[in-house]
Amino acid sequence: MSGFGDMLKEWRGLRRMSQLDLALSAQVSARHLSFLETGRARASRDMALRLAQELQMPLAARNQLLHAAGFSPAFGGGPLNDADRAPLAQAVDWMLERHAPFPAIAIDHHWVLKAMNPPCRSPVDLCSIAARGQPDRCLMHKRGSARCPGKSGRGRSANFDAIAQRAGASWQGAGPAPGGAAIAAQGGRTLPPRFRGDASSDPNPLSV
Repeated sequence: MSGFGDMLKEWRGLRRMSQLDLALSAQVSARHLSFLETGRARASRDMALRLAQELQMPLAARNQLLHAAGFSPAFGGGPLNDADRAPLAQAVDWMLERHAPFPAIAIDHHWVLKAMNPPCRSPVDLCSIAARGQPDRCLMHKRGSARCPGKSGRGRSANFDAIAQRAGASWQGAGPAPGGAAIAAQGGRTLPPRFRGDASSDPNPLSV
């Protein structure tokens, strides 16, 4: 496992933040942040969590950062059981149902399709992504294909550029996280080169 400073620097690079950017965001001096990255200073537990929050690290990666700093994990690492997941799933289903008659999907932080409402099933089935669980593959495809007949994502989406930019940021940020290497590699193959950067802010919802 990488040291605390190496992990901090790697995630800062993924988020396209300079030391000064992160220092200002976390309300810490740039000099102290530099010392943390080089190992000349040791981060407290609160400081590690604050920096992880500002870098928008996934919870599993925050646990890794804490471990690298010499602290115990702060977040549960095991999968949710059915009882714990039930109220969350009900809330997602409630929102999807009330979004009708407009299409809506629910995806996880790796852009893997988890649920959709009935109005979304027809356009989604055209892309054959219901079973594949990867709406990004259809959206980013340059042309129609056997798996994505008809229009490409560019043709179906009114705000393709915003969605592509957000997907690129999500895939790049997945790299250091557990299980994220495959996601990042797949995204790099699918995404047009000009969108393989970071998004400065969340785009508008997908428009079809």
